[in-house]
Amino acid sequence: RILKDSLGGNAQTVMIACVSPSSSDFDESLNTLNYASRAQNIQNKAVVNCRKETERVEELHLQIKNLQKALEQRHRSETRIINRSATAKRCAPDPMARLMAECAHYRTCTDAAYRLLMELQEDSNLTVEQILRVKEWLCAVESERSELTSAGLDSGIESTSAEEQSPEAQGSKLTKAQVTAEMSTEKGCESVRDEEVAKLQRQVERLEEENRDFLAALEDAMEQYKLQSDKLQEQQDKISELHVRLEMAMPNLCVPELLENLHLVTAGQRPHTAPLDAAQSHGLSGVPSGLCHAEQSGRALC
Repeated sequence: RILKDSLGGNAQTVMIACVSPSSSDFDESLNTLNYASRAQNIQNKAVVNCRKETERVEELHLQIKNLQKALEQRHRSETRIINRSATAKRCAPDPMARLMAECAHYRTCTDAAYRLLMELQEDSNLTVEQILRVKEWLCAVESERSELTSAGLDSGIESTSAEEQSPEAQGSKLTKAQVTAEMSTEKGCESVRDEEVAKLQRQVERLEEENRDFLAALEDAMEQYKLQSDKLQEQQDKISELHVRLEMAMPNLCVPELLENLHLVTAGQRPHTAPLDAAQSHGLSGVPSGLCHAEQSGRALC
């Protein structure tokens, strides 16, 4: 187990076992051969140390946090705008002047938005949904302008008959125009805000679903790795048990004779890589036939 943990990993390992034919170095040669026979069964695979899944999860978490921060900032800015407009309404000394100023401001914004939407309508990069929304808003503006024109207002410029009317009538018309402009502006802002919030929520849900899928896949991979590790450990224990049974079945095994008849390959003739089957067949070429027969009988006993 210690040998497996030390040689296993994300790398390719090459081991050269050096033995001596001298009888005085018998113990060292035997330990070296046992070590090499155990080490050749260890298989590892070199891969690049790159965990793209972890980076993807961190990127998704960061994107979710950024979206949440942007949503909070948007809510705070909208709250500040509402509070500022409420404070301005409370601090206005003259209601008529305030209404006139707000009406002029809304008319200016409406005209600017109308011109901008006309330019956007001519742009071919818009989607079908955006084109429909632009046309709907333009139709709403044109209908409001037609109502104001029929009421005595001509696209923000009052007619001479409206100037000759009483202040009460002018105030009622201005109030109506202001309410209409406020309602249209609020509807447009609410629709845009609701769409942005829905889009952010869909994106957050999609990211959370991807995160859950990745965690499930990671748990499955960890479980498979654990099962493979347990299976390899069982195989290693079984191999060790079979070695012990072989030693018990053949206690008179002549190891010096095995070492003398074993043909070793020199360092100059050894290739860079050699198949496992060829190496095993070459290593067993010098084993006596009696030893092979004894090994077969030992296996039969096991």
